[in-house]
Amino acid sequence: MKIQELRIGNKVSFKDTVVEIAGVSGIAYSFGAIDVTIFRGGKTEMHDLKTLSPIPLTEEILSEFTMKWGTDPQEPNALMVFKNGEFEILKFEDEDHFFYSNGRGFHADIIYLHQLQNLYFDLTGEELEVKL
Repeated sequence: MKIQELRIGNKVSFKDTVVEIAGVSGIAYSFGAIDVTIFRGGKTEMHDLKTLSPIPLTEEILSEFTMKWGTDPQEPNALMVFKNGEFEILKFEDEDHFFYSNGRGFHADIIYLHQLQNLYFDLTGEELEVKL
């Protein structure tokens, strides 16, 4: 996971616990460490980025959102379509991850929860509410 992929509010894993990114505190180039501040247990803590892991995006996680499962006549091969207004992500039977396409040539693989959070924010201007 690269620091450029993270925004304040992203959910990641720290010691098998879901935590929220609170900020990037500093980069210690001499040690090769990137300090990231997280919210955990109601308080903030600072840890090296290398101690954090991305959370794989799963159907179970998607079911926690206010989005709805459906179908898309333009994507008949999609095994699953997950929608929230105009925003939809797809999963095809032969793929192990989710996929976003705007139908006009832009597409993105979505493997991790923070990627979905960032894409949703970039396209809608709204935070994706995540309750894990």
